[in-house]
Amino acid sequence: AHELRNSLGVLTNAVAYLELAIPMDDQTIKKNFNHMKENVARANKVISDLLDFARDTRAAKSVFSISAVMDGALKDQKIPGGIKVEKRCPEGSYPVFADRDQVYHIIFNLLKNAVEAMTAPDGKSEEGKLILNCRRDNEGKVILSISDTGIGIPPEDKEKIFEPLFTGKSSGIGLGLSISQRYAELNGGSLKVDSEAGVGSTFILTLPGGDNTGERTQIHTGESTQIHTD
Repeated sequence: AHELRNSLGVLTNAVAYLELAIPMDDQTIKKNFNHMKENVARANKVISDLLDFARDTRAAKSVFSISAVMDGALKDQKIPGGIKVEKRCPEGSYPVFADRDQVYHIIFNLLKNAVEAMTAPDGKSEEGKLILNCRRDNEGKVILSISDTGIGIPPEDKEKIFEPLFTGKSSGIGLGLSISQRYAELNGGSLKVDSEAGVGSTFILTLPGGDNTGERTQIHTGESTQIHTD
């Protein structure tokens, strides 16, 4: 996988050089270059998923605001103008005790899937709504739900979507949700889905709250103590 990534790096640099050397006035040439870049990025994503799936992963846990991680994932996600986003988590709220990078990975992947579910097969954005909501349960756990008004999941696929290598998409290899669920469980939480075909889906991420014990009440600032767990 690492050797493949090195080869893709060479290809990426070559495409970037050619973009500078060749005038992009011709729309056909520009379209083909964009197509190459998209496929290189897709191949890199496949390699990253394979490495993540094969890696013996641990969780470097600390306390941080899940709302802040959501903001970062939303900023990094390409959301078409036709999709309205509603974030119902106050700024700096809902501290959790988990691995910040792994939680970011989960949220980013769920947002990406939601956007794709509300995008037409030709790649054009459709009208839709993306809702992110936070709450606590009676045990103090933080529950984040990400809902979309996309195509939904067929009933026969709902039990399979977290299985490795299962995908209902024309692209990808079906590891994103499997890795996300593994990260959730690694951090003492869970990842589930409620979906209706033709109506939309809601993915529900549950994580341990981070505001109940001693030093862990401090919101993650980059200086908080990290605890490595198997």
